[in-house]
Amino acid sequence: MKTYQYIANTIGILLILTMGVMFPPNNKAQEAISVDEVLDLLSNTHNQYESIHAIYQMESGELSLQHEVWLDSTYGIMRHEVTNDGELEQLTVSDSNYVFLNPGPMGDPMTVMAPPVDNEQIPFPNQLLGGIGTLISPYQFVEGRLSEAQITVDGVELFNFEQLENPLDLIESLEVAKVTVRLAGFPPLELWIDVQTGVIVKETVYDTDGTILSQMTLQFLELNPELDSSLFRVDASQYNPEQLDEAFPPVGQE
Repeated sequence: MKTYQYIANTIGILLILTMGVMFPPNNKAQEAISVDEVLDLLSNTHNQYESIHAIYQMESGELSLQHEVWLDSTYGIMRHEVTNDGELEQLTVSDSNYVFLNPGPMGDPMTVMAPPVDNEQIPFPNQLLGGIGTLISPYQFVEGRLSEAQITVDGVELFNFEQLENPLDLIESLEVAKVTVRLAGFPPLELWIDVQTGVIVKETVYDTDGTILSQMTLQFLELNPELDSSLFRVDASQYNPEQLDEAFPPVGQE
């Protein structure tokens, strides 16, 4: 009987070892990541894609807004929509020649801004997208605020999108590094950063008393999608083309 038990135990151990070789455990979620590696990730996020489609949900007090952005850095074109309960509240469009902004009710004339700056030191998204640009292209965030901050890497974990209050059911999970940022004069900040791309999956801003001031959470992410060119066209009836050309001559015709 003891012989049979010994053989059975031996076979069991061999099976466990074999399964471990055939199907190695995914311990990446427990692997450490350094502050320097996190900063390098964030500095190079914009190099991970040429085009991007992302949706973030912003929560701040009773305010709940959805930010959706389509961007192609190769052609310098971008569209950013801010919606509140399904209603479009703000629209920014860049057609590579001009930047159009509608900061008020839809139907109001669009404000015309200068063309994007041709500056290789500032990745295209950061010039136009403000806070959303920081999440999908954190280059200037690293060079600015994070350069003087106390940064703590709290570990690498799996971010489960099914736990969100209103998940879009388009992403199941991403492996993220959880980072705490502290800088004099600013409230504490927590970031969840995709360890593959450097895209900031979630940003939580705290008040000095520990209460949450605001949160931005990724709902959808697609890298290098084919974007419909109609997204970046602006209805000419929204502005006076003659005044537009006088104020901001098309690129190459200054």
